[in-house]
Amino acid sequence: MLFIVGVIHLLPLSGVLGAERLGLLYGLQFHEPNLAILMRHRAVLFGLLGAFFIAAAFQPSWQAHFQVPAANNPLSSLAPKRL
Repeated sequence: MLFIVGVIHLLPLSGVLGAERLGLLYGLQFHEPNLAILMRHRAVLFGLLGAFFIAAAFQPSWQAHFQVPAANNPLSSLAPKRL
């Protein structure tokens, strides 16, 4: 499970290459420079998280520490947002 979640988290990492790539990933245009930087930062964080998930898949001593974030991170993005 951790390996699959790690690979899924690595997918947005290509957004680091620029706003054009982010546009292809998310289907949106990021003309505002601050928003583009924010989304590139998000891509780096997802990449780091994915790398740790993949490493934890092969390190049994790490697995207990990464089970909760692996389940929580995707669920929090899928949960409906209410104001």
